Amino acid sequence: MCAGSGYGKTRAVSDYMRKHKVTAAWVQLSERDNVGSRFWENYVRSFLQVSRSLSEDFKELGFPDTEDKLNQFFRLRDRGIPNEHYMVVLDDFHVLKDPAVTSFMERAIYSMPENRTLILICRSSPQINLAGLQAKDLVHSISEENLNFTESELTQYLSLQRLSVEKRSLREIFQDTNGWAFAVNFIARSLRKSPGYSGYVRNAMRSNIFQLMEIEVFNIISEQLRHFLVCLSLVDHLSAELVAILAKGDVNLLEELRRQNAFVRFDSYINAYMIHHLFLDFLRAKQDILTEEEKRATYQAAADWCNQNGFKIDAMTYYENVGDYDSIVSIFFELPSQVPLDIAQYAELIFNRAPPEAFDRVSFLAVMRVRVVMCLGKWQEAFELMARYEAKFLLLPVDDEFRNHSLGSIYYCWGILRSLMCTTNDRYDFHLYFAKQDECLTQSPIAPGQLANHPVGPWINLAGSAERGAPANTLKLQPLQ
Repeated sequence: MCAGSGYGKTRAVSDYMRKHKVTAAWVQLSERDNVGSRFWENYVRSFLQVSRSLSEDFKELGFPDTEDKLNQFFRLRDRGIPNEHYMVVLDDFHVLKDPAVTSFMERAIYSMPENRTLILICRSSPQINLAGLQAKDLVHSISEENLNFTESELTQYLSLQRLSVEKRSLREIFQDTNGWAFAVNFIARSLRKSPGYSGYVRNAMRSNIFQLMEIEVFNIISEQLRHFLVCLSLVDHLSAELVAILAKGDVNLLEELRRQNAFVRFDSYINAYMIHHLFLDFLRAKQDILTEEEKRATYQAAADWCNQNGFKIDAMTYYENVGDYDSIVSIFFELPSQVPLDIAQYAELIFNRAPPEAFDRVSFLAVMRVRVVMCLGKWQEAFELMARYEAKFLLLPVDDEFRNHSLGSIYYCWGILRSLMCTTNDRYDFHLYFAKQDECLTQSPIAPGQLANHPVGPWINLAGSAERGAPANTLKLQPLQ
């Protein structure tokens, strides 16, 4: 289903599923879904609407970024609920640009079982190759032309709204809107208060549809709801749970929000509120009415909710907005030692933007930056960062806990990196850095697993040499007694 904003795409699919009681996994996409891990968090969560066990299996598998994991995904999907028909809806599919994500979706579409239906809702043609399926007549397209009101449908719609409009005005409305559902709905709302299209309503619609939004919605709602709607425009997730948190449990405010169904609707399928794209743009233009405290409280609540619900990249984004780098560090303690590439790339930008003083006060922030740079393969940059932080933290008192935790964790990464580099530079001094780590952390111990989440047990160190004849010389060494 491909059409511009305001053509009723989402509403049409939602109403169809509700009418026919269709089981569906509804994935609401955004620009941040161009990060594989974030897309997978979103995709997996949507399958809770279909099967909790299937969703949990997908979550355990992780984003299928290899051929083996992709085949495992197909087996899990086909085994999950083999005989039940359900739909998968990807709303705003046009935002997906990342090759890894679009490639996964293309493979998933081409291998779709016969008892599944996939609906792509987008504003522009999807960035995937559907030619093979189209050749087999397996792709059905709905365009703007299909979604537009015809002149006859426009007449019927206004009649159902109990609005009496002259034939000349009907013709003018149709010519001005071309049957665009968004504008038609707005005009109908205006005609209830100001009969006669040719005057005020037509001029307002032509001059600025945002002005119409202001007159018809923003100016007549309570001051509290105005601020609340603008706060909602700060975040991408509008889960009913998060919206209730942002409303601080105010039942009257939530009820007033639900009454604004021209541009805000509650979707029971995904248990979330949906705000029309153009209305969101309108609200974003109003963000200067918010106080800094309102913005901070919104970002903080959204960050905490995202963190608790598995949207780690979004959580880091919102935590950065409020300067909560301690919470960003806590997210990294939950990640594997080898941070996934897409998360590392995203986090590097956050660390690069962080104010320098944050690294002087937030425990483990410096080492998380080093860890991310290492995971990106920028080893020389990691060495430079570690040398800079070592010089800085050595100036602190010897018994300072922040100093010892920071230096101990830096030396830990330094030792690992030097052990990895020994095969290229023949320098085998990594044990010295582990000794420095031990000295720092003996003075100021940290909780087990806080620095690294390696399992307790025997460790093996692998060292090598790039020199000619090194393997033969090594074999001549006497074994340890």
